[in-house]
Amino acid sequence: GVQLDHAGFGVKGDAVTLNLENKFVHSNTIHSKKTSHLIFKNRLKNNIPLYHNTYRFANEYADHFIKGFSVAYKLFLNSTNELVHSPLSPIINFKNVEIRYVWRPTLVYYKIHKHMHSHVFMSDAEEYKNKLRNLLSIAYKKGQFDKYYFILESEIKQMLDGNIPYFSLNSVSCCLNNNETATIFQYNSIENIIYRLQRLSEAHQHAQIEHITKWLQITRSN
Repeated sequence: GVQLDHAGFGVKGDAVTLNLENKFVHSNTIHSKKTSHLIFKNRLKNNIPLYHNTYRFANEYADHFIKGFSVAYKLFLNSTNELVHSPLSPIINFKNVEIRYVWRPTLVYYKIHKHMHSHVFMSDAEEYKNKLRNLLSIAYKKGQFDKYYFILESEIKQMLDGNIPYFSLNSVSCCLNNNETATIFQYNSIENIIYRLQRLSEAHQHAQIEHITKWLQITRSN
């Protein structure tokens, strides 16, 4: 039932919407009443390029967008053997470097941070920490997550410092924070790049272009 904001995807839709919004005034008093107002909402924010005071949408440049994607895809497809097997492959430069990894979507952490700003939790540090632990630990109560509790503890510590948690790993490791007791990923970062390169094909390219074309054909809100 929620309107899809196509502008958020960079495609041209309703730039401004008109909605009927109900509000209560003088709530919890004998004079409480509901009022209705027409609200204009600008759905274009900072996500759409502005050029010469005119918003530029991706579907106005559909042919260029698809052509650019196709050229880039062909470049990787034709260079797969060199990228995977050559001793001069640029991928080699990414071996044994530190990578940052976010365990959950940052929006999840943001919502928890926002929820914890309530005055109910701000009066006592221990209560704040316990509530934070309860919220973060929900995801660990399903399945066998015992060996991943070190991630939970790190999440709690970083969020208590007011940060969005992130972890580090070596590009040739499958473990977070150098914890070799818990393998997190099926492939390390270098292996994952090679795996994806080897899956490139003309059929896959055409399938991706179909997805892009459908996206670029969106012209109005539902």
